[in-house]
Amino acid sequence: MAPTVGYWGKPTSTLDWCETNYEVSFYIAEFWNTISNLMMIIPPIIAARHSWKDSNNTEHRVTLSYLALLCVGIGSWCFHMTLRYEMQLLDELPMIWGSIVFVYALVEAYTPPGVHHPKLILGLALYCFFVTVIYVTMKNPIIHQIAYGFLVLILLYKATQVA
Repeated sequence: MAPTVGYWGKPTSTLDWCETNYEVSFYIAEFWNTISNLMMIIPPIIAARHSWKDSNNTEHRVTLSYLALLCVGIGSWCFHMTLRYEMQLLDELPMIWGSIVFVYALVEAYTPPGVHHPKLILGLALYCFFVTVIYVTMKNPIIHQIAYGFLVLILLYKATQVA
């Protein structure tokens, strides 16, 4: 039987539903979720490195997209390893902030290199700022789920236009 409290102490996150805590390791709350995040960490590192080395032919938004995915992977690793509220924020907020990088990249898909849209950047940054402030203040996971779901819908819509 798995211990109810492991190395990181009693979970403080607002969500805990993925797997039995500390079943495999005393040091990792959700072992399989933690380990599976390696696929969100290693490939983005490799891809970002390649795109950075080929920066003459690759736009910076591509490299930023890989780095955003890396941040989500690291945050998710930390959250599932600890089930601490602070690490939950490190998991969920990069999902929001990273998604705006993807939204920007898709909106700019047919824009010539070097052309930027400051109003779009400002609007996306303000969206993230307000979502972050509201979520941290209210500590309700539904806020994150709605805010992230909205960005996913935008991504799906824009992806169908680019395809």
